[in-house]
Parts: sequence; structure tokens; C-alpha cells
Amino acid sequence: MQVPQNFIESIDTSMSGMKDLLKQIIENLPTITNDSTTYLTVEEAADLLCIAKPTLYAKVSKREVPHFKRGKKLLFKKSDLVNIIEGSKRKTYQEIREESEQRRAKLK
Repeated sequence: MQVPQNFIESIDTSMSGMKDLLKQIIENLPTITNDSTTYLTVEEAADLLCIAKPTLYAKVSKREVPHFKRGKKLLFKKSDLVNIIEGSKRKTYQEIREESEQRRAKLK
């Protein structure tokens, strides 16, 4: 069975368009990087931490989140927030066991 040449060309054109669209989507995906020069607003910081704005304000008032104040604006260093996220990682039982064994070995 022969496939018409114009059908093959239209598929090739569609695939090329899909590739371009995927490239654009990937380029616009948000990324969490440890960029020390990026400062975030309250909205952006709350989104990054996956918490509500009132919760973030409460954490700021308790000094649980490092922040800067420029006039009436609150700013957050992105690297500080990423460190908070990474610092809240819960260890697996296997990791806890391994640390415990290492401590016991040092004591002997």
C-alpha cells in the first residue's frame, strides 16, 4: 500500500510543530534553583513553600522564615527558602538505622 507523499509531509510538519511547542513548554517550566541573587515577593514565596500567604505572614512574625523588609514590602531570598524546603526532608527508617549504626561504631 502506497502512502501519498503529501500525507507524509503533513505528518512531518506536524511533528516539527510539536517539537517546537515542547521546547517552549520546557523552557517555561518553573525550576527550583539555589540562586542566591533572586528575591521573591510574599506571593512567590508562599507558592514556592506551598503554604498560604497568612501562614507565611505568621511564620515571618515568629521569625521562622528569613526575610528582608524594604519599606512596607517583604522580600525573601530564594536560596533561603530552598534551604528551608531541603532542610525539612524526613529521613527514611533505613537512613535512621544507618546513622544509628555509625554512632554505635564510633563509640566502640
